[in-house]
Amino acid sequence: MKQFNNLYLNKRRRKQRKKTNRQNTMIAECLKIGKENATSSEGLCISLGFRTKRELVKKISQERQQGAVICSSVEGGYYLPKDKQEIQEFIRTLESRGRHTLAALKSARKELRKMDGQQEIEL
Repeated sequence: MKQFNNLYLNKRRRKQRKKTNRQNTMIAECLKIGKENATSSEGLCISLGFRTKRELVKKISQERQQGAVICSSVEGGYYLPKDKQEIQEFIRTLESRGRHTLAALKSARKELRKMDGQQEIEL
């Protein structure tokens, strides 16, 4: 029984090391060039061993912060830009997303100020 447990544990350890090694791979190195060749997040999770899309997105964010230009599209997934136009399109997408996020932040702050004001009056 002890031998069986050791074999099982060794197999699990090898599997974990393999998965960890794949997750240490730079995602940018695994992507194809051009929007038309984008890889879905599901495909990247499977091929790189990420358990969740959230783990993948976190790793992509880290690589972007380190200077990698990893583009994404809603319909296609992740890819490396093939030309200036794809980079510009990606920038426009991020700027638009940023504007919408800032608008939501502004309205939430406004509501918080109203609530703070109401609390002072009620006391």
